[in-house]
Amino acid sequence: MSTWLAYWTSANIFEAERTRNWSHSCWGSKRKNFATKYVKGDTVYFTNIDENGYHSLFGKMILDEFTTTKKQCEALIGRPLSRVPFETYWVGQKPWRKLEDIPFRELALTLEFASGKPLERNYNGQAFQTPRELSEDDINEVEDLWLSYTE
Repeated sequence: MSTWLAYWTSANIFEAERTRNWSHSCWGSKRKNFATKYVKGDTVYFTNIDENGYHSLFGKMILDEFTTTKKQCEALIGRPLSRVPFETYWVGQKPWRKLEDIPFRELALTLEFASGKPLERNYNGQAFQTPRELSEDDINEVEDLWLSYTE
């Protein structure tokens, strides 16, 4: 199993913030390899970089079930996804989490990633357009940061 960093735009975050009783129950995509690149049990940490360059870690999900239609996903999570443009989703293990706001830039600059290619000093959201797999050392560092804010 692998651990990933995935990116959401500020518009995605804004939508989550204004959705009543929102929880991070699923992750949708139109990527062709979305069903095969990830497997049940993979962990995904979600990040955002706002218009001021503030990089935050806002979510964590352990992938549990892949769905091939929006309707199937909605049945599993118990809420509509009417504003979401995808058909394929990974549903996360419960408990589903609310949004967090964990400062992440300082740690992000130290990560090596499974590729061995760290971020450039002046990176932006484009550096995360494709989810990045974390190395074993990265996983421990990110999880320690996550737990320092959530427990």
